[in-house]
Amino acid sequence: MHGRQSGAACSKCNVRKSAQPLEKWSQRAIRKPIKSAYGEPSAWDGLSTVFLVLAERHLGRLSKVDREWLIVLKRVALREAV
Repeated sequence: MHGRQSGAACSKCNVRKSAQPLEKWSQRAIRKPIKSAYGEPSAWDGLSTVFLVLAERHLGRLSKVDREWLIVLKRVALREAV
């Protein structure tokens, strides 16, 4: 994994950020917030939880990058559980 790219984001935010390192992305000029049809999500995880469940079920089919994401997302989930 390149740098610290472990944040979950909605599709529109993900497109805006693209492959920029988090440090560079954090220094950008803040644009108008993206409006959501149902208001600001309070528990959005960017489908990270779904990835964790599916990755655990199919460990043998994961690519090197998938395994790296699995490790990072498990660490984040453990920190949030405390």
